[in-house]
Amino acid sequence: MKRLLKDAVIFVLAFVIIFHLLEAATFDPATTSSTWKYIQGEDPEPIDILFMGNSHAFCDINPTIINQSMGLNTMILGSNSQPMDQTYENLKILLHYVRPKVIVLESNALVVTTDSLYAGGNEGRLFSNFDSIRSLIYRAGDVVHTVRQYYKWPEACYQLMRPTNTWTRFRDHTVDPDDTEAMVNFVLGHHPRNNIIRDSNDEPAYVEQKLKEYRNDPEPLAPSASTRALYKFLDLAEKEDIPVYIIKTPVLYYENELPKVANFMDEVAASHPAVKGYRNFSEEMSVIGTEHDDFSDKGHLNREGACRFTFALADWLSSELDIPCDATKVTGVQNETFEELPNGNFRYSVDLTDNTLIKFIVKDKDDKIVSETDYSAKNSIEIPRISSKNKLFYRICPKTAIPGCDYPFSSIEYNYMHDEGILADFSTDDFYIKQSGNVFRFTNNYDRNEVEYSWYVKKNKQTIKNVKYAYGRASLRHEFTDPGNYTIYSYIRLKEDHDEVSSVLVAEITVEEDGSVSYTVP
Repeated sequence: MKRLLKDAVIFVLAFVIIFHLLEAATFDPATTSSTWKYIQGEDPEPIDILFMGNSHAFCDINPTIINQSMGLNTMILGSNSQPMDQTYENLKILLHYVRPKVIVLESNALVVTTDSLYAGGNEGRLFSNFDSIRSLIYRAGDVVHTVRQYYKWPEACYQLMRPTNTWTRFRDHTVDPDDTEAMVNFVLGHHPRNNIIRDSNDEPAYVEQKLKEYRNDPEPLAPSASTRALYKFLDLAEKEDIPVYIIKTPVLYYENELPKVANFMDEVAASHPAVKGYRNFSEEMSVIGTEHDDFSDKGHLNREGACRFTFALADWLSSELDIPCDATKVTGVQNETFEELPNGNFRYSVDLTDNTLIKFIVKDKDDKIVSETDYSAKNSIEIPRISSKNKLFYRICPKTAIPGCDYPFSSIEYNYMHDEGILADFSTDDFYIKQSGNVFRFTNNYDRNEVEYSWYVKKNKQTIKNVKYAYGRASLRHEFTDPGNYTIYSYIRLKEDHDEVSSVLVAEITVEEDGSVSYTVP
């Protein structure tokens, strides 16, 4: 029996060692968390401002704007759905390597709960905060903390075998090394989103009003692991003499505990000596000019919104830190638009900051350059329609160099898929619905002749009817007889490029037990 136990232990140890070495040899940690790579590098430059938190930090803040306008070295250390207790663990580990001059904490970490982490199969996000931490000792300490807090033994032990974790490898923490826009943002920890919100019509001013109204709820934020971790975080920052500024980035919802967190943060900011400033930008969206189309979803800004917000954030930090801020030094693109011209071509335009020159590049499916312009301040180009296998890129560069700052790249390359534009205005406005008792006909009036149509009928999220893609199949007839809740979806795709797809929820239908039928259009 002892011999068998000894052989088993030797086998497990050998497996762990071989597995770890193979992973280390075949996977570069730089492709996951490059902020950790920078922190753990040889003689890292001082970090003037380190932004910490979860996706509300790394989606909504563009450090390049702050770096260029204020002449600083800033970056973001965050991970998906990161709770406050793991933000504290991160601070303990990074202080072994580098001491940031200022920390800006995004307060949404207080809202993340165990239930939200485990809902929808998000267990992997629990561990992404220590992805790419090289020291096995530090990572083991973080794993032990995670197990004690969240009781996830199998996943935690698995992390000890790996130099990086599985989940972030295939999520938005990965980056194509040839995509230099992503590389620039990735080095600084920013993960831009390019879409515009479709699932909410609420305007920022309305949400802002609701957030302020709900602040009057007399029930305080309940003590939790997150609130205790916040005080530990602030105590450690005070011990290290690091000033902390707390912010809340704009959001387009007023549910869950955001108002309670805001009241709690008011108290913390007034009482804890480490906190030098607090600003709730969710309650000031009308002041800073946040618009509905600045959002990617209810909780995150898209790239244009992040730019708009970061300019406001830089202005506030400039005042708080007494560091001059010059927005004219910022190089970048704040918005992208296109239009189809009568001759069938497209005009693609961008809004450039004052310090930006741009070059447009068209590449074929083999990434060979078909045509390119010279660097200039001309912000638009007219080109023939191109498919997703042929892409429009642009490079930007500053008009003037900024003394004393060394940025990862002197130019940035963005790729833009024009065919997305053909489908972009596809919406419920394009549908006609005719009801005759329990029989419905849905007609798609989208008048582009380049598309094919497909239809889905779902009952309680289960597909009961699917009409496959076909040209001219712009209508669907279906009889609803069984009681229940139904949803009808329409999909369109380009005839010449099936990778370009768009969809919309057409209607929601309810059949009552008595056979009566009603419907709503989202």
